[in-house]
Amino acid sequence: MRKRWLLLGLSCLFSLGIIALLQANYLVQSREKRKFLRIFPPHILGTKKELPLAYNSFYFAGQSSKAIYLANHTAPSYILNVNKTLRDTQVIKLFPPALTKTLPFPNQVIFQDSRFMLTSTLTNIIYVIQPGNPIDSITMDLPAGIADFQIVHGNIALTKTYDTTLKQRILVMLDLRSGKPLYRYFPQALGEGLFSTNGTFSFSKEKKITWYVHAYWNKVVALDSLLRPFRTFTTIDGTGSIPRPVMSTNQEGQLTVSGPASAINQHVCLAENYLLVHSTLPAQNEPFNSVRTFWAVDAYHSTRGSYQFSFYLPFEEGNKPIDFLYADSHLYVLYGHKLISYSLSLPILSD
Repeated sequence: MRKRWLLLGLSCLFSLGIIALLQANYLVQSREKRKFLRIFPPHILGTKKELPLAYNSFYFAGQSSKAIYLANHTAPSYILNVNKTLRDTQVIKLFPPALTKTLPFPNQVIFQDSRFMLTSTLTNIIYVIQPGNPIDSITMDLPAGIADFQIVHGNIALTKTYDTTLKQRILVMLDLRSGKPLYRYFPQALGEGLFSTNGTFSFSKEKKITWYVHAYWNKVVALDSLLRPFRTFTTIDGTGSIPRPVMSTNQEGQLTVSGPASAINQHVCLAENYLLVHSTLPAQNEPFNSVRTFWAVDAYHSTRGSYQFSFYLPFEEGNKPIDFLYADSHLYVLYGHKLISYSLSLPILSD
């Protein structure tokens, strides 16, 4: 009996060894396919300040000249007003909690131009909330809910939604007074499946440029004020031969996903003349497991789109960043139970 258990143990160890070798070979081959290199200038991140958070469900709702606004997924009627020095916080009871019951979860609160707006990915209604004023609701002429939302200027906004006929994501510029679309952008379907057109957008008020960054493909498109593409470039990992997720329906009518389901470009923000993109892929000059301990942020020329440099955002007590926001020469990084600000020393970049 003892000999039998010994043979069984050796067999298991041999099988685990084979699996480990196959995994190591896969990692080596994957790394060889990624020929891009990252450039790391010194002293990009400077002074660090921390603010503990009571809950781990906060997200960036927006900013004003003096404050960062954090909204909460579990309690959308409460907003945390954080001074940009991280020295003072105030809780804002934005609206009666009963209002959120009219919107299906998930919902999102946005602050911009002295206005709070409540949206949902499952409905096309926007609630406009200004302290001291009645709550106003606007029904947008959209085929589906509002995935992301940003005020361009005045009553003009940008939003990402889903076209149910074409079965793809679209970017729409809206008139908030009438709820009517002004312009539309249909991202190129790079592959098949529901993920092929998904991405993140960021609008520059100074340059009047909208950057649409594909989530699962290494492609960035610059759009003018009418949402017309005028420049396209690939991120530095654009040479990597990485399989993309494809969602399809099997014979039983169930949705299935093939390929990895993690996005390549997950977060985007504008910082001075740079477009900052969080990439989940390691470069050739990085350990393959570096993405498990650091966030790699790649900086691109915000007009030409050329790659400039990269820097790391570290994990905090084992927790990875949730999102980042740039304001007044500082980068604000949101973790589960913590908000951290870094002074950001960006190299001078001309147009």
